[in-house]
Amino acid sequence: MNKLYRTLFLGAYIPSCILLIYYFTRYYFAYFLMSGVYIGISMIVVLHQPLLEKSVRYWAMLKRVAELALIVSFILRSTYNNELFTVVMFLLCATILDKLPTILQSNIEKPAVYVTLMMLFLSQASVVAQVAGACSCFLVIYEHVTKQIDVKNIEENLKIHFNVKLLQVYMFFIVEWTLTRLNEWALLFILTGSIAFNTYAYMTLDRTVPDVQSYANVNALPAAYPIPLNINEACRHCSIAKQVFKDHDL
Repeated sequence: MNKLYRTLFLGAYIPSCILLIYYFTRYYFAYFLMSGVYIGISMIVVLHQPLLEKSVRYWAMLKRVAELALIVSFILRSTYNNELFTVVMFLLCATILDKLPTILQSNIEKPAVYVTLMMLFLSQASVVAQVAGACSCFLVIYEHVTKQIDVKNIEENLKIHFNVKLLQVYMFFIVEWTLTRLNEWALLFILTGSIAFNTYAYMTLDRTVPDVQSYANVNALPAAYPIPLNINEACRHCSIAKQVFKDHDL
């Protein structure tokens, strides 16, 4: 994919990094740890490279595990607001989910698990969280639809898919924001900054996809494997991408 979307995905986590700063300056070290782990894993998935002898597929699965564990922590934060208890439960959930057999791990990545946990949280959440959470659930379900790329209209379909994933990041951030003591002006300031960043990137960076035909075999990717933003980099570092896209000149 072109430089624009690679930039937008990195920028999408700026609001979450602002929350990290908030947690650190307010001495919420447990929440800092949980969000930091999630953001770190998300960045690994965006870069689409194996790390620590673990495959891209593993990191993509671990990202969903971190999301589910965070949602469980949101439920606990909205009920008990106890940092130590919440972080222990987060680590416990993440460890248990990570140790499940492969067949069960593939099941936890299904949208139904995400939606079920999110709905449990939304049953006791604020109105803003309910709207953002409902949008997040819809986007997670719709992502599987957008991942089926029409080879006759690859570029447009890829943009729709990546836009859906970008919106997921922002909706998840808003859900987490509702659990902080930051007011509505802070949210408005953060989102305004994100909009300004995205607008600047959109206006200044090339919006074309020069390697779009390299995605011709994209539907052959495994179901839970993320579509790479950069085919050339993915094929250089990931055996799955190299196998799927091996018929193209890189």
